[in-house]
Amino acid sequence: VDDVLADQVGKVTLVFNVSAGCGNIPQHAILQELNERYEDEPDFDIIAVVCEDFSCHGYPEFEDGLEAFANLPGNEDYVGLTAGEIAKKYAADNYGATYEFTENTLGRYDKHTYNPEWRPGEHGEQNPHPLWKDLTGESEAEVREDGVPHHWEASVWSEEPQEIDYSKKGFVSLTGNFDKFLIDRNGKPVRRYANGFL
Repeated sequence: VDDVLADQVGKVTLVFNVSAGCGNIPQHAILQELNERYEDEPDFDIIAVVCEDFSCHGYPEFEDGLEAFANLPGNEDYVGLTAGEIAKKYAADNYGATYEFTENTLGRYDKHTYNPEWRPGEHGEQNPHPLWKDLTGESEAEVREDGVPHHWEASVWSEEPQEIDYSKKGFVSLTGNFDKFLIDRNGKPVRRYANGFL
């Protein structure tokens, strides 16, 4: 996954982040329809970039991550697979997905949770993959004293309103699985689609 787009030079590419179990997982079926519509177009690809940076919402079997899912009773076909292989097999088995999947990447500085007290980007827990830094605009955001870039993201799960300082150059992290980015033939992101958008 060092360079997810290495083989995409000269192509238009739709990239999205995915784990396996989340409320948006049925989007695989629609993305597969798009994949089939353009299967004879050599200059267009869809790539699912595996990213386990979000608390599972609605799929308890994935609460502890992809590799833990593989070890649950009845999931023998998933044992021994990597996180990327598990996500790909789940999408293929349940939604017929045939597009490319990567291995696991980090997409955020923190882990997204549905806790009403969680504040996005409040502190750094991990270092995101360079792909996500470029696509989200994180690499251009103003860096705080603690080393975390300034966020323009508020939690919709918060009980209290979360103020955002737009006077500083900031960015919006991946907000959930299936955040989609359309990338042009020169590797530049031209459009971002919210995770609930099809």
